[in-house]
Amino acid sequence: MSFRDVFFTNENETKPNVKAETPKGATSFPSETKFPTNSQTFPTNNAFPSNGSVFSPNPTVAPVSNPFLDKIFDVYDKGFTKLNQPGYDFFEFFKAVSKGGIDNPQVYEMALEMGIAMDSNVSKQSLLNQADYYITELTKVHSGFSSDGQSKITDLTNKKNSETNSLVTEISSLKQQLESIQNQIRTKESSLAEIGDKYQPDINDIGYKLSANDMVKDKFVTNINKVKSNISNNLK
Repeated sequence: MSFRDVFFTNENETKPNVKAETPKGATSFPSETKFPTNSQTFPTNNAFPSNGSVFSPNPTVAPVSNPFLDKIFDVYDKGFTKLNQPGYDFFEFFKAVSKGGIDNPQVYEMALEMGIAMDSNVSKQSLLNQADYYITELTKVHSGFSSDGQSKITDLTNKKNSETNSLVTEISSLKQQLESIQNQIRTKESSLAEIGDKYQPDINDIGYKLSANDMVKDKFVTNINKVKSNISNNLK
């Protein structure tokens, strides 16, 4: 099961039983996966969730002007949590070091000892392999959201340009006609003036979503890479 799959998978479905030391194989993303839309209910503030979230992003990273940052973070956080497999793997190790202090070398030794006590297959190398898997899946999700969002912006921009060009042509034609059709020209000019207001809010919203998608993915990957580095430097 891929990381993006779990975002849109029924929670009652049975997760595959994958051994902790074996990196999970990625699968292709489902075609029905959609970029977040305005029909969804989003948080009204930009504070990151604190109710048991695996990650604790630095609030100073979040721009207060992006209304979609919390929503995108929540999607990543829930998807990351659903990837957790039975037994002790990188997920439990990451939770342990995050809670104990991600920059504290002693925490890594204790977390590794706890993992080995729970599963003898746990090792420094297995944790490093599994960390790479999580990074790969996060990157796939980020790429999917980015592609979807960029596609929607392109579609909206093309529609905007098409309507603009059509109205400009009609206006040019109407201006060549008799004075009796001046009312038609004014109507078309009014429609032309409103096109920006019609499309710009949606374009801005998608831009915010893409920005949130970039920031949350970067934060997750940064934290995971930090854990990888500390594993390499602090575990024997």
